[in-house]
Amino acid sequence: MRNAKHIWLFTDYRRDTLIQGLLLIGLYLGFGGQLLHGQDETQINSRFETAKLEILCRSLDFILLHTESSQTYVSLDCRSLLSLREGIPADNTQATYFFSLFEDKTYASYGKNKLRQRVDKLISDIEVELKKLKSGSEWREGVQVLLLELKNMKNRLLEASRPPSTETSPETETLFETGPPSNPSSSDISSTHMTILYTLIILLAGGLFYLYWQNRQLQQELLDYEDDLDQKYSRLDNRMDTSTPIKDYQSLVLKFNFLNDQLNAVIQEVQILKNRNQYKMSAEELFAQRTEHLETYTHNPSVQIYYAKPQANQNYLEPQALATEPSLDHIYKVEINLEDPDQAYLKIVDRREYHHKALKHPEEMLSHFCDYSHEPYNHTRILSIEPGLLEKKNQNWILLKKTRVTFE
Repeated sequence: MRNAKHIWLFTDYRRDTLIQGLLLIGLYLGFGGQLLHGQDETQINSRFETAKLEILCRSLDFILLHTESSQTYVSLDCRSLLSLREGIPADNTQATYFFSLFEDKTYASYGKNKLRQRVDKLISDIEVELKKLKSGSEWREGVQVLLLELKNMKNRLLEASRPPSTETSPETETLFETGPPSNPSSSDISSTHMTILYTLIILLAGGLFYLYWQNRQLQQELLDYEDDLDQKYSRLDNRMDTSTPIKDYQSLVLKFNFLNDQLNAVIQEVQILKNRNQYKMSAEELFAQRTEHLETYTHNPSVQIYYAKPQANQNYLEPQALATEPSLDHIYKVEINLEDPDQAYLKIVDRREYHHKALKHPEEMLSHFCDYSHEPYNHTRILSIEPGLLEKKNQNWILLKKTRVTFE
């Protein structure tokens, strides 16, 4: 048994050595690929930022022309994202909120050489956010016209930044016959790249040879240990095979696992029933707890979210009224941008399981923080049309603008 233990330790050591060699070769190859192709990725990112700046400028121009919060139209400075942000009027919260959504988005998760897909995703997200800002046939028609302009602008920008196609011409044929003109700087760069490439090839060949030698040594030593073990422990192996009821043991293990799974399921159901009886949970709260994992949420590290409980006859929220999870009382969703922590947006929680109490008592829970055209009657859900605005003063969140909601 001691020799068997030595075999496993030896095998682990050889495997770790092989893995380290493969990682070293991968690092060399990755360094060379990054050196040769890093410049192309930088160009693609620059082209995306240019297209993003033009598209956001045109979208914000559309919002400023059609929203009611700005009294006069203000021309935007579209030279950079910073100048574009400073040009947005302070009273236009819709334009400010819209710009904050797309200022830092790069869609880098689409991978390399995916410029068109990234720009298409940007336009698609802009369409979704514009439809959330306002409703009405005139607004929707304007959004459709804007989307056509953005798609044409995308095609124009991508065609303008695309490198020219390579076609065979008389000058190209002459160049192939006589050779390229002498350029000391390009020849130095080419020689540097070739030197790096040759070095990588030599390192790769050496690593492969080392791995091959290690593999041969490992196979030979494993064969020697295997022969030794076969001679010493053949009788013990035969005795264990004849005396151990393997099939009975496996059947018992399967039965044990099945009973253990059933027991865990029963324990979970009992715990849920205990919680319901202990805290007197309603059917809606129990359903909300069981479907809590279905709540859709897009993680944004620059946004912090709390859930607030409204107080009667107050137009502000106290710090103790904020919670990290929604409930039947905490139905207001407070979104705080960490870049501007003194202001926050106010919405209603999307899930309808938390709405029925507020629909029964709209004067206490909705009237102080929401604007709506009609009272709820046999409705089951509250929809946020336009977010409200809060400002932090003396540790309290003062309501500057109510949330526009409707019922369905």
